[in-house]
Amino acid sequence: MDGKDFFKALYHSILNAKKRIYFTAWWLVPEIYLIRENPKRVKSYHRFDHLLKKKAGQGVEIYILIWKDLGKLLNLGSAGTIEKLNKLHPNIKVIIIFCLGRGGKTSR
Repeated sequence: MDGKDFFKALYHSILNAKKRIYFTAWWLVPEIYLIRENPKRVKSYHRFDHLLKKKAGQGVEIYILIWKDLGKLLNLGSAGTIEKLNKLHPNIKVIIIFCLGRGGKTSR
């Protein structure tokens, strides 16, 4: 499956969810457009964060597992992503897994 097909399938899977959505990623940009076949037809509801908010508003429970970077070796910029996702809707729960820096030590 190529990226275009993956994102389209992801969009439709989220759109058709009735009870729960589980999602995990090393790195996630909430503002990504899942469907972008024609730039003139891109709609705001094709965005990942807008779609999650819509489904959460319909009563779907959404659980997102995000890796929170703590070290200089692996800086994923996850703090902003986690903050954005947490603010979208109370039905969206962000679960944080901590990534370790060099030598297995966390840095602050």
